[in-house]
Amino acid sequence: MKNIVFIMSLVVPIVLTAQHTAVPDVNFENYLENHGMGDGIPGNGQVLTANIENVTELDVSAEGIYDLTGIEDFTALEGLVCTYNNLTSLDVSNNQNLVYLLCNINFLTSLTLNNPNLLGLLATENNLMSVDLSNSPLLEDLEIGDNQLTQLDLSNNSNLKLLNCTTNFISELNTSNNSMLEMLTCSNNPISNLNFQNNLNLVWISANQLSDIEFVDIRNGNNEDIVLFDTTGTDNLQCIYVDDDDAPYLEDWYVDDFTHFVNTEEECDALHIQEFLQDKIHFYPNPILTTLTIENPELKIDFIKIRNSNGKIIYQKKIPTEKVEINFSVYPKGIYFVTFKQFGKILKTEKVIKK
Repeated sequence: MKNIVFIMSLVVPIVLTAQHTAVPDVNFENYLENHGMGDGIPGNGQVLTANIENVTELDVSAEGIYDLTGIEDFTALEGLVCTYNNLTSLDVSNNQNLVYLLCNINFLTSLTLNNPNLLGLLATENNLMSVDLSNSPLLEDLEIGDNQLTQLDLSNNSNLKLLNCTTNFISELNTSNNSMLEMLTCSNNPISNLNFQNNLNLVWISANQLSDIEFVDIRNGNNEDIVLFDTTGTDNLQCIYVDDDDAPYLEDWYVDDFTHFVNTEEECDALHIQEFLQDKIHFYPNPILTTLTIENPELKIDFIKIRNSNGKIIYQKKIPTEKVEINFSVYPKGIYFVTFKQFGKILKTEKVIKK
């Protein structure tokens, strides 16, 4: 009998310990105690596991929490909201039933996920440099702007519908596997190109302030369904490939003045050539006193046409020479428009003033 009592005395403490979950953060423990999820002893750094293991929803927003250790034993948890705290790391890899996670506005540098049922992740305004989404194939809503991400792998997130990755350091954004994508915001990133040919459901594209972007390809066959398209503030973006560059709905898209809608790569290449030729044309002086001189090195232009402010043609001439001088003393003072052409195409039109 004494041996049995002795053995029981060893087993009981182990069982009791196993029924508790360590919660080292004072504010997290206080929250659990105040909401009936503790062990009835405030400040002892632990709660009863039985009180948390069946909890499905938890909102600990703005509780001043630094550490969410203990969240791993919320095994039935489906929704976690922990915004406006002081978290620097968060591990929810043990929360296999998690459906949505809101952890905006913290100081997260580490976020560990392994949640096959996750549908929504909102982690904006943190310090994340990377995030692994490969084990969340059902993810539909990803909002991870205002972080320090240098890359974002979405290849295993084919159900993604909404993506916000604005204000990061992402240089390449591949959405070719995200055929369900409907809304994209990726402003303020060093992205060099965007290709949306596989994104047939895309209706919202906010891609402004992309200083390194060179081209956007939106030839997906559904341009007419786009509600918002914004690529303003993109100094290097010359070409946007679209379904129909004459479509009237393009007038409602927000693009910079120097950006062109084109159908093919050949049309874009032609624009680059045209831009090169424009830089080769020199004319002076402006304002003009008596003579306008036009330099035509390498014979980049072959025709000049000049109109007055009323649109009347006052001068036109083929100029197969490297330099031409036009006598303006015969024209009255005013504003004139000089058009330069090559092979019948306008290279540019410039305003000049006759004094």
